[in-house]
Amino acid sequence: MIDSTGKYLTKTFNVTVNKATELANTSTISATSINLGSSIKLTAKATGGTTPYKYVYFYRLRGALDWTALTGTTTATTCTHKPTKAANYQYAVRVFDVTVK
Repeated sequence: MIDSTGKYLTKTFNVTVNKATELANTSTISATSINLGSSIKLTAKATGGTTPYKYVYFYRLRGALDWTALTGTTTATTCTHKPTKAANYQYAVRVFDVTVK
């Protein structure tokens, strides 16, 4: 902009851009031992990165190579699963932030 005397007026601003904090997966599980017929509840939690977060929940029989997805990519912060047989299972929560396409 030009002032009434024909001179420019400029205002400058200094901005510090900080590095985003690293994404951390702080998800939890309701129990590490249950009886057949009961369910476990996975709770997805994350810190850092760039919100909003998305999640995928998985399970497998302990020792198996392949994971089975309990959900697709979701914004739901909980997932419940009822195992169908008495065995040792592993559960996992994968966390994504908006930087992952």
